[in-house]
Amino acid sequence: MTFKYDDGHLVYTDRRGKMVSGSEAGTLAHNGYVVVMVNGKITPAHRIIWELHNGGIPDGKEIDHINGDKSDNRIGNLRVVTRSENLLNRKLARDNTSGFIGVSFDKIRNKWQAKVQFDGKLIFFGRFSCPTAAALGRERFIEEHKMECIKRNFNYAKPNPYSLDKT
Repeated sequence: MTFKYDDGHLVYTDRRGKMVSGSEAGTLAHNGYVVVMVNGKITPAHRIIWELHNGGIPDGKEIDHINGDKSDNRIGNLRVVTRSENLLNRKLARDNTSGFIGVSFDKIRNKWQAKVQFDGKLIFFGRFSCPTAAALGRERFIEEHKMECIKRNFNYAKPNPYSLDKT
């Protein structure tokens, strides 16, 4: 089975059985990833798309969806990372009480604390009176240390100096 890339999707380039050339390949799996059947094996579409554009995935590396949407397979949303880096791009946990990634409440000290796990080390940023201050402390550390793979709590979209919109 051969594929071509079309704006985040795989398209069949040949006909095999029920699959028609030009039709979109893949199905959304229960885990949120788009998968396709290749030589009798279920394969994540994002891996195929990466390899179509960049060649093989290096040993010990994974493909990460930058925006966290497992079904968004546009090549600009994919990057090669280590397992450790990929785990840093997780969504907010269901049991999170602060509303921020890496911020939890220390019941003993009655303060909010900020931390991040990176390269197998737990980095602690201190305790704060409110969760927002803790999250900002974490963000400052991430920015200073250029930890680009870590999921952020705040959107730092830079203004476009060439924008015609002056509002």
